[in-house]
Amino acid sequence: MKKTLFLTAILALTFAACGTKTNPNVTPNPPAVTEAALSFELLKDSLKDKNLTVTVELLVAKGKGSEAINEVINQKVCEVLTMGDEKVANLRNYKDMFAYLQKAFKESYPDGDLGGMMGWNFEFTMRNHYKSPTYLCLGFDSYSFAGGAHPSTYSGFINIDLASNKVLTNNELLDSAKIMPAVDAAFREHWKAELPKNVTYEGAGFFIEKNNLPLAQNIGVSDNKVIFYYNPYEIAAYAMGPTVLEIPLEKLAAGIKVK
Repeated sequence: MKKTLFLTAILALTFAACGTKTNPNVTPNPPAVTEAALSFELLKDSLKDKNLTVTVELLVAKGKGSEAINEVINQKVCEVLTMGDEKVANLRNYKDMFAYLQKAFKESYPDGDLGGMMGWNFEFTMRNHYKSPTYLCLGFDSYSFAGGAHPSTYSGFINIDLASNKVLTNNELLDSAKIMPAVDAAFREHWKAELPKNVTYEGAGFFIEKNNLPLAQNIGVSDNKVIFYYNPYEIAAYAMGPTVLEIPLEKLAAGIKVK
């Protein structure tokens, strides 16, 4: 009996060994490579020359879709700090923008002497405002002074569809017809001292024709609210500053297209 059990055990081990033998002529499949999840690092850089300072704090994307997102970020900083100059299309990244501003300054002041005036100063900072599995919202603030009565400030958002890495327009972000009544009510509440019930926007000094409030050019969505950011000169004089409306998401849910 013991001899039979011993032989059975030997046979079982033999078959097991044969069953796991590797064929030397077959190349094993390489392990699947999974692209790293999207993340961000903060990059700080600056250009300092005589009477010219440019400072940036940019988000640098890493992982899935990062190349396209970094291209969008560089385009935005170039566009904003060159104040919409048509030549911005030739600028590929923030380093190109540094060179562009330095050239513009030297063309205006070859020896760097401003005759007692304030120097040129440009700043751009970014933040990761909100990210869901399908939607990314990046916020930014900028400051520009290149002479004149006062500096220029501009803040906004970059909205990106993570499936396509495409920048979303405001019409792709939300349904304006469904959300504008709530935005209009929030605007009037924000400016209630300047906008008594029977006063029109134009009558109160806003750059708004036919009492028809336009959608803000910059909109940011998060998990609990939507920010509508009207920059100086967008709808009012510089002295009135920006108009920032923060509306709970639940009041606008029917008109929001991103999740």
